[in-house]
Amino acid sequence: MKYCQGCYTAYRRQTDAYKKATKEAEELEVPVKTLMSTGVWGCKDSGEVSLIRVMAKTYAECLERAIQGREEHHRQFFVEGTWF
Repeated sequence: MKYCQGCYTAYRRQTDAYKKATKEAEELEVPVKTLMSTGVWGCKDSGEVSLIRVMAKTYAECLERAIQGREEHHRQFFVEGTWF
């Protein structure tokens, strides 16, 4: 696939952005699942509850950026054909 320089730059920028968000989400997945498995009942104080909330929110935001970024990238650079 060949793009003009401007399109290639946009292609790479979008690809790098959604892959970075995916990597950030993957890095948070195990810690978030571990924290969530204990629930708030396993927390010793409100600071731990706040930590869980912040980590879960960050994880969800990373997933959202990755999904939306990938969808936008595919919409912009890949055309789905219709088979008749």
